[in-house]
Amino acid sequence: MTASPRPLDPLRRASALVLLVIGVAGVPVGLWRLGGAYLPERLPSWAQVTAALSGPDTGALFLGLLVAVGWAAWALFAVSVAVELIAQLWDLPPLRLPGLAAPQQLAGLLVAAVVGVGGAPLLAGPALADPPVVAEQPTEEPPPAPAPAPESQPAAPAAAGPVYTVQPRDTLGRIAARHLGDWARFEEILELNRGRLQADGGALSDPGIIRPGWILVLPPDATVAAAGPTAGEVVVQPGETLADIAERHGLNSWQPIFDLNAGEPTPGGARFTDPDLIRPGQVLDLPPADAPAPAPVPPIEPEQPAPARPRENEPTAPTSPPPSPAPATTASPSGDTGPDPAAEAEVPDTDEDQPASELAIVLSGGGALLAAGLGAAWLTHRRQRLRRRRPGRRLAALPAGLSATQAAVTAAAGAGRADYAALDRALRGLAVLISEEPDGRLPDVVAARLDGDRLDLRLHATTDRLPPGPWTADETGLWWSLELGEDPDIGPDEARGRLAPFPTLVTLGTEGGRRWLLDLERVGVLRVTGPADRCEDFARHLAAELAVNGWSDLLTVTTVGFGEELVDLAPDRMQPVEASSTADLQTELTKGVDRDGEDVLAGRLHAATGTGWMPHVVLAPHQPDSDQIAESASALEGRKERTPTVVVLAIEPTQGRDDWLLTLTEDGSLLVPALDLQLPAPQLTAQQARDIATLLAFERDTADQPIPAAEGERPWQAHTDAGGALRDEVLLRGSDESPGPASLHGSTRHRSSAAQDNSAPAQPARGGASAGPTADDVASLDLPRATGLRQRIENDLEQLDRDLADWWDPDCTRPRLTLLGPVTLRAHGNEQAVARSGLRRRYEETIAYLATRPHGATVDEAATALQPARGGRTDPASARAYVHRITAGARAWLGTDPATGDKHLSPGHRGPYTLTNVLVDADLFRQLRARAAVRGSDGMPDLLAALQLVSGQPFAQRPSGYEWLDGLDLTLTAAICDVAHQVITAALAHDDLDAARTASATALLVAPDDERVLLDAICVAYRGGNRAEAETYVARIVDVHDGDDEMDLPLSTAEAINRARRQYLDRAS
Repeated sequence: MTASPRPLDPLRRASALVLLVIGVAGVPVGLWRLGGAYLPERLPSWAQVTAALSGPDTGALFLGLLVAVGWAAWALFAVSVAVELIAQLWDLPPLRLPGLAAPQQLAGLLVAAVVGVGGAPLLAGPALADPPVVAEQPTEEPPPAPAPAPESQPAAPAAAGPVYTVQPRDTLGRIAARHLGDWARFEEILELNRGRLQADGGALSDPGIIRPGWILVLPPDATVAAAGPTAGEVVVQPGETLADIAERHGLNSWQPIFDLNAGEPTPGGARFTDPDLIRPGQVLDLPPADAPAPAPVPPIEPEQPAPARPRENEPTAPTSPPPSPAPATTASPSGDTGPDPAAEAEVPDTDEDQPASELAIVLSGGGALLAAGLGAAWLTHRRQRLRRRRPGRRLAALPAGLSATQAAVTAAAGAGRADYAALDRALRGLAVLISEEPDGRLPDVVAARLDGDRLDLRLHATTDRLPPGPWTADETGLWWSLELGEDPDIGPDEARGRLAPFPTLVTLGTEGGRRWLLDLERVGVLRVTGPADRCEDFARHLAAELAVNGWSDLLTVTTVGFGEELVDLAPDRMQPVEASSTADLQTELTKGVDRDGEDVLAGRLHAATGTGWMPHVVLAPHQPDSDQIAESASALEGRKERTPTVVVLAIEPTQGRDDWLLTLTEDGSLLVPALDLQLPAPQLTAQQARDIATLLAFERDTADQPIPAAEGERPWQAHTDAGGALRDEVLLRGSDESPGPASLHGSTRHRSSAAQDNSAPAQPARGGASAGPTADDVASLDLPRATGLRQRIENDLEQLDRDLADWWDPDCTRPRLTLLGPVTLRAHGNEQAVARSGLRRRYEETIAYLATRPHGATVDEAATALQPARGGRTDPASARAYVHRITAGARAWLGTDPATGDKHLSPGHRGPYTLTNVLVDADLFRQLRARAAVRGSDGMPDLLAALQLVSGQPFAQRPSGYEWLDGLDLTLTAAICDVAHQVITAALAHDDLDAARTASATALLVAPDDERVLLDAICVAYRGGNRAEAETYVARIVDVHDGDDEMDLPLSTAEAINRARRQYLDRAS
């Protein structure tokens, strides 16, 4: 499938060759002819040297020195050319010459241009994989089939290793960076310790919350430093530099300080990324002086269950999808067996690190609750999109321009999710507790502070009323507090059913890990002063948070003179107006001023009639064009009681000063005199708001789309889509001539199983046009007799059964790439070199990219797809150099095909990069699905074998990158769900409960929020007599729809559930 070679640009090759000849041969000739007269004929004596230096200056000494420097530069360049020439001609990973990066890069570019554009690496890379060494693969079999469970099981964690005690100011990312060499590996620490009970009774559930003193188990390749001096911390003083701090604390260099603190928040809300820029007040961790080298601690090896390999020719799928395969044990050329590659430390690829985007910085720290609200809204819209997906179609792929936004939101949402959920749950729970008291009244809260596992509510005035337990009050009567780990014995449904008592709580900022929020409703009128652009960005952040906060019940936000870009965040909450003189706004303000005597908190606590307690927030960060807002603000300001109308108004600094005048400074600080706070001000620019609103609008409004046609020219590819299903035109052509429908289960021909058996999964009606032929339509056509397609596709897939046997064979020597689950490569190159390089994930991404391109990819196509520009490279030469360097390491890791003696990854000298004889589970899945479709009545074994290949969500646990997928992960997810539905329908029609359970469990593993998958699971559970399990899936469907009970479900969904219940009761009776 390699494309025909493309001729190189003769002019470029000739130019490079001329430059090489001039550099290697022409320079020494010129130096000899022009500069020979200035060099001594023999080595001068010391007397001659001193005489030349002390004698009259004729210029000869200076010219001789220049000639000597020229000879030295030529020698370095010549050595670089020789090294690069050997590396590129023999397809070897290049040798990095210390201190010669510049001449070696130039030599590499010239040699690559002469040898070939698609050639070997241009630049030397750090510790790339050595030439392949064939090693023994560990036995690896498909495990037994998944028992249906109400919740999909997470992937098994990696083997446990040394333990680490959490220190103050630690984060999972910093622990991973310090002991694993890669910040991004914090997820491995999270999975190893999720739910593990700690000494204080807590447990790790959210990556953003860990407590000092917790004991964490690290992956087996972690290194924990031996005991040494305790690291301290220092507060930066004005005028200091990192070098000053390092010298003062006895460190030989400032670099360890920067390495330990890089990426941490700084005063003003930015991230510490520049060692030359530190800010007064910034807290820096100090590494121990003379810290000893880390010593590896022997890992704790957990017992692994012995998997059982399926019997030959047995089509039944496993009861649980196989876990991601473990990489092979490696052998060194000397014969020593290397450690498990999973235990190899992956040093950070500092050359490729990407700077955090501005949006990611905004959403961290003070923007964490906004990020969590955005994440929750995104998830709700995604679930609705899954419900609207029709069979045979996929979710629309995210546009390329929104990929970075989604990545920033997803990453930041995790940091604030725990605080977000805990705050909402605690406040609604407080409302439940107080409503149970005969004369209960909500506290008049003005601010809230989240400090780790403690929530403190700052009251507007002292009170003698004691809070309900487990809440406590301090001696002043101004603070109510709750330890968030304490259970107030309130059911989640009961708490969620209550109105949020303080819907206008918004973030002010963070200070020393404490998150401060202000209740705008209690303040009533909030005046802000400072630079105009900062005032607007601050107001925009407030508006965005109010738009997506889960506790902002029945709230309306009016933005004056800005905010059009925010509407798509929550169209039902956001109301932008162009000017304060707008008639509707003036009417609402008048109503707010006239509303008097209503107890807002009591109305909200008891859900009283009327709308007097529903808040309306007006944000006017610019000087108003009328006096209406200022007059309304003055009228509201004089009231002692809480009112639901809030005005946030920008004023000039000279217009007045009071406790609730917030000041935004030029350096990004927010001054809150009423609370005696100085915080990094939360800010959100118009473009950032537009980006996140566009992301939510896309998830909310985008319809599903047809699955694109498969790429490739083989017969099975020409007649299928990218998910392996037969294309519409094939089905239509077959249906015209088909003598009758066929069953997927057994040889008996009958009507479709859905029509024959009322217990087949009932599906809700889906709006919109027909999606075309579905998986069931494929099962109902006897295409072989209609078109003869079966013969052609089966002949084309003659190798499929051997490939499938190789996939499950633990002794197979072919590389195997997992895409239907966590992206994993099992190959026979030198795993130790791959681990030392720190580029394992980049190698895997490159191989995955090429595996999804039947015709391969040129170096320019790969450079564009893999986006090396995100690492700081923007010029074409550097982009191509990145690709050459990564493909060289990937080629060495994949090794040599013993059948042909060629590399599994082509060198690209005279054509595109292509993969040969590499097994890919996604390809096997699509081929099995295509063969099952044309086999008609004999297709069930192939469909079960296809589901057996699935080990998780397609491309799961991938790091940042993979922008080139263009919805391929969504295509494969839809394909797996459609195949599982097809198997369940046929299996239930023939009382094959084991096959139905296997298919259902696989679909739940891949798409646990897909409504059709959950309805299938309900039918399977009821058919097996597991009523409790079926009702668990019903509850999850209600949760997917964000409802309280089944009354909130669409009518078609509720009818499908009730039909399954009736069939269960009929069989039981």
